[in-house]
Formats: sequence, C-alpha cells, structure tokens
Amino acid sequence: MISLRSLVTLTAVVGTALTLAACSDNANSLATGLRPGDASLSQSKSVTGTVDARVLLDKSGNPILEVHTGTFDDATNKATPQGTLSSLTYTVKDAANKNKTVTSATVKFSKSVSSYFYHLSLCDSQHDDDDDDDGSSRSSSCSSHWGSQYTLTFSATLAGLGSNGKSTGTASGTATVFNLPDVDLSQQHLYVVGAGGSQTVAGNVNPGTATTFSVPFPNNKAIGGVANKVGAQTVCVVTVDGFPQLPLPNGVYNKYLNPNAFGYVGSATEDIAAGTTGSCDFTLSLPAGTHKIVVTAGVLYPGDYDLSNNSTSTFTVNAAVSGPPDVAVSFATADAGGTAGNVKIENAVITAGQAGIKLYVGAQLVSGAAPSGAVPCTLTITNTTAGSQPAVLTGSITLTPASPVGSCQVTSYVFPTAGTYTAVASVNLAGDPNAANNTAAPVTVTVAAPAPSAAVTVGALSFTDSKEAISNLQFQPTSNAGADTVHSGDLASYTATINVANLQNAASIPSIGCNATVDGAAVPASAWTAQTRTNVTGSTTCSFNWTINDASLTLHPHTIVFTATTGSFKNVAIAADTMLSGTINAVQRIDVTASPLQVLVSGTWKDVSAADAGIKQGSTNTLRTVITSHSPVATKIDCGALGPASAADNGPAAQLTPSQVGPTTNVAVPANSSSAVCEYQIVAPQQLALIAINMVATVTPSSGQPLDQNPADNVATGVLSVITSGAFTDLQKGTFDAVQNWNTLTESDAGAAMASGGSMTAQYLDIHQLALLVVPTQAVLGNFTMTASVQADSSGTLTSFGTGTASGSLTAADDSHQNPCVGAGQLTSLGNSNEPQLVYAAEICAEQSADFPGFQRITVTYNPSLNGTVAGSDIKYVFHNPIVVKIALDFTLTGSQAVNHVTATVTIPMDNPTYGCTPAPFGQPGFACSSSFNTAGVTVTTP
Repeated sequence: MISLRSLVTLTAVVGTALTLAACSDNANSLATGLRPGDASLSQSKSVTGTVDARVLLDKSGNPILEVHTGTFDDATNKATPQGTLSSLTYTVKDAANKNKTVTSATVKFSKSVSSYFYHLSLCDSQHDDDDDDDGSSRSSSCSSHWGSQYTLTFSATLAGLGSNGKSTGTASGTATVFNLPDVDLSQQHLYVVGAGGSQTVAGNVNPGTATTFSVPFPNNKAIGGVANKVGAQTVCVVTVDGFPQLPLPNGVYNKYLNPNAFGYVGSATEDIAAGTTGSCDFTLSLPAGTHKIVVTAGVLYPGDYDLSNNSTSTFTVNAAVSGPPDVAVSFATADAGGTAGNVKIENAVITAGQAGIKLYVGAQLVSGAAPSGAVPCTLTITNTTAGSQPAVLTGSITLTPASPVGSCQVTSYVFPTAGTYTAVASVNLAGDPNAANNTAAPVTVTVAAPAPSAAVTVGALSFTDSKEAISNLQFQPTSNAGADTVHSGDLASYTATINVANLQNAASIPSIGCNATVDGAAVPASAWTAQTRTNVTGSTTCSFNWTINDASLTLHPHTIVFTATTGSFKNVAIAADTMLSGTINAVQRIDVTASPLQVLVSGTWKDVSAADAGIKQGSTNTLRTVITSHSPVATKIDCGALGPASAADNGPAAQLTPSQVGPTTNVAVPANSSSAVCEYQIVAPQQLALIAINMVATVTPSSGQPLDQNPADNVATGVLSVITSGAFTDLQKGTFDAVQNWNTLTESDAGAAMASGGSMTAQYLDIHQLALLVVPTQAVLGNFTMTASVQADSSGTLTSFGTGTASGSLTAADDSHQNPCVGAGQLTSLGNSNEPQLVYAAEICAEQSADFPGFQRITVTYNPSLNGTVAGSDIKYVFHNPIVVKIALDFTLTGSQAVNHVTATVTIPMDNPTYGCTPAPFGQPGFACSSSFNTAGVTVTTP
C-alpha cells in the first residue's frame, strides 16, 4: 500500500507531472531563476576530515550545494553523520579568470544539524550568515550559472565529536561536482504483468478486471559521456485519459476519487541507486473502451537533471473481452474454526469427527468472455487407508471479467478417522480451451485424533469461619445479612467449587489448578490447602486460608476472585466461566463485658456477693448486670435469663422464681466504654431462709450483630445470699415446760416455807426445738452460735438467771436420719454467783424437714435447771409471773458473706399457779410440794 507520506508527496507532484507529460525539452528546473551553462566534471572528489561536500548541477547549470558531516555515499544518498555543523564558510572561485572569487558566504547554525542543502546563488556580495536558506541577504537579483572552471572550497567548525560526543573540531576541503540524475522515461514502454511476473507490452486487457502494469524507471543515463553517480528518490504519477490517478483508497473503486480502482503495487516512492533501474508498478480496473495512459517520474531528491523527459509517451490500452473463457483452478482451502481462519487445506488444523468445517476450491477466469453459467467445481478427498472410497464434494461459482477470481464452496464433509488424506481440487467448464489448468496437484491433508477436552468452570463460592463455628457461608448476594460477614482478624477458609462438564476423549482431567486474588493481590501458595486437583471427572473444590484485617467499623466489602486452569488440557468453556468473583464483608469485632451481679439494697446497688448484700425472706428484689462496650463500634445484645450456676444450685434457684425485667433483646450498647444494663427480679419466699446460691446470667450479641471477640467476659456471676428477717421460721413443733419442787414442814406453808425451813428439790425450764428452715447447698451448712437467758419477775422486777451459749460448725442431716448437733451438755454452769447450783444444757441441731422436702430444720433447745437440793434459806430464785426466756441465733452459711441473726422471746405466764403438797414419804416429817403453771398460755414472739 502507498503510505500517507507518499500520498502527501504525490498530490504535490501531480500538478507538475501533468505539465511534464506534455512538455518538450526546455530550460525549466527544480531551482527557480537559474539559467543553463557549462559544467566541468573533471575534478576529483576530495574529503578532508569528517565533512563531505558536493555541488549538483541541472541541465541549465544551476548549482545545489550539499554538505554532510562524516561520510556520504553519492550512489545511494546514504549519510553516516559524525558530529554536527556549528559554522560553514564556502568560497566559489573561477580558475579561468585568475581564480577570481565568484561568491563566498558564512553560515552559522543555530540548531544541531549534520547536513546542509542549499540552492547556491553565484551572485557576488552573497553573504547569508544564517542557516535559514532564504537568501535574505541577497543584494540584487542574479542569473549566473556554474562555470566549467569553477571550484568550491569550504571550511567548517564541528561539534559533538569524540566518543563522548562532547569534543569540537574543524574540517576543510573541496566540493565534488556532479550532474543531477536524469530519470528519462521518454523511451520506456508500458507493460502488463502476468502470472509469474511475466511482462508483455500493454495492448488489450480485460475490462473491469484488476490488471497490473509496470514502467521501468532507469537511473543510469550518462550525460556528456560521464556516467551517472548520484542516486535518486522518485515518485510515480499515473494519468488515465488526462486525469491523475489517486489511490484513494489504494486499489479500491470509488466513484468520485478512484473510478479506475487505481492502486500502487508497493510504494509510490522508490530509492534508485546510481546505475540501476527501478520501476513503477500499479493496478487499474479499466472500463470497456480505449484509454490513454501516461506515467511520470518525479525526482524528489536530490532533483532531476532534465525535467522535460520525465514522462512516457502516451500509451493506448484497449479494454475488451475476446475469446472463449479460460477457467483455472488455484488451490483448496479449509476453514476449520479457531484463530487460523480460512487457510490452504493442507495447512488446516483438522480433527477427526470435527463438524462444521467449510471447504472451498479457488477458481479464476484467466481470459476470455464470461462463462454462460455457473462454473462447476469439485474437491475429491481420499483416505489413504487401503480400500477407502473417495468422497467427491461439489459446488459452483460465477466468474465474470469484472469478478474473475473467487472461492467455490463445496458440500460439507467430516473426516471420519485420524490419519492422512489426499485432496484434489478442480473446475469443470465444458469447452475450456486450456484444460491443463483445470485440476490442481494433489495435496496431503493430515487429520489429528480428537483432543481430550472438557468444560471446566468455577461454580459457587463459600467460606467457613472456624472461630465462630459457622461454615459454608455464601458470598454476596445472600438473604442472610450475617452469612456474608467475616470478622477482622479471623482466619477463614475460602472455597470454590470447580465443575467439570462435557468430558470428551479422556477418562478424567489430569490436573486442575486454582489461583485466587483478594482485593487484587494474589494468594500465595503457602495459603492454599487445596490448590491442585488431579484426575477430576465431576466436581471438586479448591480452598485457601486467609485472614482479612479490616479497621472498618461498618461492613466493608472485599472481593475474592477464583480462577481455574487446566494446563495443556483443552478447556472448551468460555474464559468468563473459568473465573468467578464474590464479595464478602469484613468488620471489626465487638468486645462487651458483663459486670458481676448487683442487687439493689436500700436504694444502693451492691455486689450480690458482698457481706451486706443479702436479700431477706419474704422480699422482692431487683438484680442487674452492667454491660460495657470496650470497642469503637456500637452494638446490640440480648440479656440471657438469670439462673443457677450449677446443678447444686438448681433447687434453691427455683424457689426464687427469677425473671427478666425491662428490655431483654436488642438492648443498645453505645461504643467507647458506654454501658447498658440487663435487669432481673427474684422473690425470696418467707420460708426460704439462710441460703447462699451461685447465680449466673449470660449476655450475647443480638442477631445480625458482630460477634464478641472475647465471649468469656460476657457472663455475670455472683453468690446470692437469702438472709433471715430476724425471725425463727418454724415454731409449730416447739415445746415449753416449767417445774419447781420443794419440801416443807406444814402443808399450809406451801410457797412460803421455802424461805424459812423448807428446801428446793427441783427447778427447771425446758425450751425445746425452736426452729428455722434453710436450704442446704453444701455438706457443711455453716457456723452457728446460740445465746439464751431466763428472767423472772420478783416483786415486779425482772431478775436474770444468767446466760447460756452453744456454738459450732453444723453438718446437714442425711437420708439416714442422723441429726448432727453442736452445743453444751448438761451441768454447764450458768455462772450465777447468787445461786451457783444453776446449770444448763443447750443444743443446735440439723434435721431434714418433713413438711418442706429438701429443706433442713435448724432447731435450738435450751434447758436451765437446778443441780441438786438447795436449802430454803439459799434459794434466791423462785418462779414468779411471768417467766421470760430470750433466745438468739447468729450464723454464717457456707459460701456466703452475710451474717444472719434471729431471735425469739418465750413468755411463760405464771398467773394463778396451782400448788399441791403430799406427806413426805417413808414417815418423814413434813410435806413434798410442787407447783403447776398455765403453760397453755405460753407465747413465742419472733421479729
């Protein structure tokens, strides 16, 4: 094709070419204002230093000065620069006139150039001192030409020399004088280029048929007996019927720009070395009729010696069809798909059993008129296996002088087996005058065995976060908002399902490799747990482990792309299906903590395990845990139920009937050390006393919220103590008794004789099994201490009999009904100095409650009594109305810090005592007396 640069040059030359085609010899030249003259060519070329200079003359003797640094080949016009010109001084002298100076000038170069080309002016006083070549300092018009004895000497300063390109230098010498090349087409012929490059003088051509023409471009013409030594760059211009032909577009018909489908064969321009011949080759599709063709050679560089002979004579070409049609076959082609396209059948890549192959036979109307109908074509294919019958494939094509070449598509064919076949293409036109070109030589077609193949695609993507005990989560899109979220810092396993379909000609795929990127970064081999799968027939998976670290406080998307490859195994799946991308969200985890359980006591929140935080029998109480966020992201939590911490606490906790109060789900917890609360309510029944229970409540992130990175601190615990309200809780089985016995002389002295001559033989109280209920949570119930005192009225004043005590660690009663007790035995002195004979017994015991299964009854028994007989004169204490017994029990249950304290006051009325006396036994003097009290009126008060 002609280049764009050539087209620009061509359009500039066309106008000149039209003039040249009609010109005879004249004085016109590429240089303006120059007159013909003589030139002596006897001088020899001399190169001094690194500068080459020559003077080129046209037919009129107009000179062109051309200077090059380094070396220069005149025959090819090829320069080998060495450095650049800084300044150039040249002088022209006439040896025939005493070496008189004709002209001289100095040129200074403001740009880095290695060559200088100038239409030399021979006017004296020409002193152009710059390199713009405009002759602006010309003092007057000048018409002088180069004389036969003229010489041009020069000197130049150079820059850019040396191996480092930074040195300077000088050079001088004498320019060589040459004639410009003379490309003379006046005697050249127009040729038609036929098959194989044969050339015949143009005469008749087929109308409407692309015909290649050629005209020689000689650059070997001697002038004045001197051989040409200068190369020429030419451009070819063609006119048809007086109109210049422009290749717009090249070789393609355009009604307005290219009506003859003109096109260059090769380039419009050509470099022709001295002494050689080039050519102008072009194509035309001429309509029927007679046409006039002129070819012109424009010399672009360095110029032409004689422009008057640059065009051929006018050639007459007749476009007419004659003779019978001569049809020839070229070769068979096949389009087997793939990237190769339609190629010669012997070069096609064909597989046994492959369908859809298109087969063609090339045909050409070589000469003559158009065939009267479609031209039949055949392609005969023969399997080289012995005994195989040929397959004859047929088709037809229409050929005309306007469309003389085409491809004839024949019937389809499937090569049945792998191996070699022969293919013979032919055209079959009755009456063809040249049957020798109707059949092509046989060619060998190689058919390959079917290649193993399958459609290998990447299917579903999923991931598993083992830290969160969740698996097979899907990438977005998904209906579960939590299913596509992974938490920052979690190691997750990412998996792609690889599907194999349409497996052909193989039992399995030898190897499938997986690659993946996370946010565009390749996953390294070390992260893969299953990157390569072998011998795959159906589906398999590839997976890798990866940790996404994301500082985002909200869901932040990350893209994971899986790609499957099969190496050399043919994957027929489209490329888009071998890659699948998915998006997951990553977010920072939350971190919330639950405080120890707290209880509201008298308007103040206290730790339930504190010594002063027990709840009383018969009370309703509020508990809570404070939830604090330690992360920069707000969240919502669900308050878990309040319950027992262990199996041992199940029964006692059930008695409390704990319940949740206030918001229990989606409780908002703001970020950055802010807090929220979960509240609970418990009721301590009146009979539930003296117990320590381990309670627990667990909070969890609400549905759809980020998981907690440290769930262990989401548990609120505490030891909840139920304390007594100060009262004994089981009074039903208590018994009370009061007894006094004495001796007196006379029956009438009863009650008074004790102060005179009688004696006290017995005096005691029995306060038996005052009790309270506890729930055992451990084998050792706790530490217990009882204190008891008796007071009686004496003339209106209560008098203390002294205080007794009992204490110790008490063990719960077991199923064998062994009732453990702690306390003081009989005859323990009350320490009363007024009546030292007073002693007591005291016990604290545990027994299983028959009325409240699972409870333990803690009973207290107190028995003050007189130890022996006391003479009446020594008796200080006589029962009077009323008798008051005060009993207190202090204890701390095992596992509890709470100190419990219960009291009871037993009042025994002495109203209207009944006295009775009987004679002393065995004939002794006096009477034995006793008192009887109204014990049915006993009252027990407990706060």
